[in-house]
Amino acid sequence: MSVERASDRDEGFLSAEQALDFLDGASEVLARSLDYERTLEDVARLAVPDLADWCAIDVVQDDGSLRQITSRHPDPAKEELLLELRRRFRASVGGSAGVAAVVRTGEPELAYDTGAAPSAGIELSDEERELYAKLAPRSYLIVPMVTRARTLGALTLLSTREDRHYGAGAVQFARHLARRFALAIDNARLFEESRAARARAEFLVRAGEIFASSLDYEETLQNVAEIAVPELVDWCTVQLLEEDGSIRQVAAAHVDPVRVQLAWELQERFPTDPQADTGAANVIRTGQTEHYPEITEEMIEGGVPDPELRDIIKGLGIRATIIAPLRAHGRVFGAVTFVSAESGRRFTPDDISLVEEIARRAGMAVDNARTATTDAEIAHQLQAALLPSPRDLPSIPNVDFATQYNAAGQQNEVGGDFYDVFATPVEGEWIVLIGDVSGKGAEAAAVTALTRYTVRAAALESSEPSELLHKLNAVLLAQRQGREFCTACIARMVPSGDAVKVRYCLAGHPPPILLPESGGAEPVGAPGTLLGMFEEADLVDCDLELGPGDGLLLYTDGIIEAGRPAELLGEEGLAEALAGARPETPFEAVSLAERIAREKQRNASVGASELRDDVALVAIRVRAPVAAAVS
Repeated sequence: MSVERASDRDEGFLSAEQALDFLDGASEVLARSLDYERTLEDVARLAVPDLADWCAIDVVQDDGSLRQITSRHPDPAKEELLLELRRRFRASVGGSAGVAAVVRTGEPELAYDTGAAPSAGIELSDEERELYAKLAPRSYLIVPMVTRARTLGALTLLSTREDRHYGAGAVQFARHLARRFALAIDNARLFEESRAARARAEFLVRAGEIFASSLDYEETLQNVAEIAVPELVDWCTVQLLEEDGSIRQVAAAHVDPVRVQLAWELQERFPTDPQADTGAANVIRTGQTEHYPEITEEMIEGGVPDPELRDIIKGLGIRATIIAPLRAHGRVFGAVTFVSAESGRRFTPDDISLVEEIARRAGMAVDNARTATTDAEIAHQLQAALLPSPRDLPSIPNVDFATQYNAAGQQNEVGGDFYDVFATPVEGEWIVLIGDVSGKGAEAAAVTALTRYTVRAAALESSEPSELLHKLNAVLLAQRQGREFCTACIARMVPSGDAVKVRYCLAGHPPPILLPESGGAEPVGAPGTLLGMFEEADLVDCDLELGPGDGLLLYTDGIIEAGRPAELLGEEGLAEALAGARPETPFEAVSLAERIAREKQRNASVGASELRDDVALVAIRVRAPVAAAVS
């Protein structure tokens, strides 16, 4: 123990009974809350005047600095002088004396009688000397706060009473009290670490859900920034590197919408310099995380050349920042910034790890989204090439028709459903083809293309639907060797007088829905064998004659399988719903069929109306009167 003019005798200190009463009261205060700073403030005030006329508790922070909690002297001028004297003393002696030495060595320091002037040769102005005389310090002691073999800080007691001088007994009591303080601090920190770890884990889970929810990466990044505020940070921004080398802000979040607007305005007025030595630009350029545990005015002065921007940043009260790179496949293309401001949060190593993990996941999400967008564009172009464009569809005398296609699943997958309408070499004949290939993506695209062009080529020799499907089956078996299968319906249409003769054949495909002018609706046709699996396919041609106002709807199974996992819509369900709705045009027929399927799916999936499979639809209707159109 370091002793200055020490005495083993305590003067004016607590009796044994008073000491026990004080410990009981302090223990009760310490047990009230896990907010140790507020608790220690309460205890520091509790120490006055029973233990001291002024009390200070210094707690060691993660970065090794000391955070000071005091009892607050009733005279603000004297409180200010005490804090200033402590600052000068620490600057004068460094770690050789005072709180720093006690924390370092774990040994108490006692001044039985401080004397008439400050120690360490601290110079005072006349005003300060007069105030010091009024303060009249008499004695002080500093004891370490130790628990679990770690020193967490120090407790300082100062007496300004002539009749109270600290001795060995006071030191022993203060050490016991300081151990209780240390235990409260440690328990509170353990709780806070546990709470913070749980918050970080929950944040990662929520961020993961957001990353997986959308391929719109800018919206995704904005959503992640918003869930970080204010639970983890006061500000969060995300910036991406553009192809021209500029850096663009794509997300900004703060609890105050006005400040969010300010963030966007600042980015617009003061764009990020890609060659900047610090900040997002440097992180993007180097791929290294930057952490500034304390943002000082000097740092702002030196790092922000524009005076207007410098003043704005100072006004934001920024305390600390973490900036981590967004990267994927070894390439850095952005940065995420977490900022502590008005909350006064200090970032820990765990916080840095969290930001880096968020940046890693965000980088992968952005990269995947960009890849998916590119793939979706390719898929869209490929899908368009596999389906006839509206301008390529032929005009059939006395017949109106409408088509519709919707792909389900991922945006970058080519669907397996298809349709086609074309004229045969025989004048006055047209072929309508609709089908469904197993699978999606490139394999489905290959089979779709093979199917469409095989049927078109075969139609140069024969227009019988069953013959066309037999030839298609043979080609699929030869070229795909049973790896994929296909269902199809081919209908040959021949306008004749007031009617349209239709011969059609089904190959494992759902039957068309007949929509008579007189009302009602019914599935028609004989089932047949699906294609690409069996050498001998059972395929039967069926005939219909459609009169004026009659219609026919061809569709793929994505329509009638709506309703999974509950009851499916089915062929009869589709026919019944169409009969009740009575569509008057082919366009109404295809629109109604899709709407019916979506409603069925919505009821089965509690609000989810997205169909689970691709959908292709072709509807035809004979005009009335046909004779007028023919003439």
